[in-house]
Amino acid sequence: MNRQYERTDYFGRFKYRNTAVVVFVFGVVIGAFWLLPGSDETPEVTAKAIKGEPVALSLREGIEVGYLGDVHPMLHSHKPMTVTAHWGKISNGNYVSEMLPPEMCDYLLTLSPEIPRQEYTAEDFSAFLPNEVFDVGQTWSISPERVQEFLKQFQCSASMELKAQGRRLGPNGSFAILRAKSAAYLDIAIRVHAEFDITPITWSAEMPEPDQVWYTPSYFTGRIIVNRETGSVDYFHLALPEDTTLNVHVTVSLNHRTMDSHDIVRVDRMELIGGDAEFATKELLWDEAISRSEAHRRLERIYYKFMAINWVPFADVLSVARETSRPILAMVLWGNLDDQSC
Repeated sequence: MNRQYERTDYFGRFKYRNTAVVVFVFGVVIGAFWLLPGSDETPEVTAKAIKGEPVALSLREGIEVGYLGDVHPMLHSHKPMTVTAHWGKISNGNYVSEMLPPEMCDYLLTLSPEIPRQEYTAEDFSAFLPNEVFDVGQTWSISPERVQEFLKQFQCSASMELKAQGRRLGPNGSFAILRAKSAAYLDIAIRVHAEFDITPITWSAEMPEPDQVWYTPSYFTGRIIVNRETGSVDYFHLALPEDTTLNVHVTVSLNHRTMDSHDIVRVDRMELIGGDAEFATKELLWDEAISRSEAHRRLERIYYKFMAINWVPFADVLSVARETSRPILAMVLWGNLDDQSC
């Protein structure tokens, strides 16, 4: 059924309709998301709690356990790094604004970092490193508890387990990949799945107190540049991706309702950043390297097994179907399949 969703926006105060299409050509998947004219039909945006086992990770052979010790031998510098947190407002939303009291909408619009600036040491950054450095493409897990300490700069309620009501749990985890290396530097790419319980501690008497409010980023993508000569981290960045239309899922459970309210929204900026940002933009000379996009694709496949499918650009679907004599199966979806925003 080709259902199109009207998006009535409280946060950005504009309206549009969005249709997302994924096309399967028997083993070849073509994905696209775009804006289309739609009907005035408004679907339900509430859901019962979904229970069960979390979505399993696709852990391939060769993924190591990252460094679990105190200070990594590579990080012998004692100079701390100041990391700044930025948390932007919701710039567009969906149906929740029409279903929730204005006070709740205002609350969601005023979220800000709990700790705007914080210092981290070599011991803190050691969590993102492998036990030993081998070849580019080396992949390892990161201790969830130690990543969580960084995310608490946004909110102390940061959780490494995805458990918002009304959604399938998981996939959980945090992983890193060695993207590039030279005698002087290492460039490490990171992906983290996390969630925040942003339920307000106090609430006004005029409105029923919310039972639970969850804020689920699509994921955090990160980068660390390690200076092997000075034994320090020269640059650190962990941020919500900004290259998608929608990148956060908000779940609100109100005590006086039997159903939860859900919204997929756009947040323009949510990041932790420290070190020399200008240096990070320079093109360094590497002995070995893979592209940033390839590094992030490899990390993505750990969370979603279907991402190993050979995706074909949507514009090519008709020509591929003709050349291979395969029919096209189209599925209409709302939201992304390859992150936690949907």
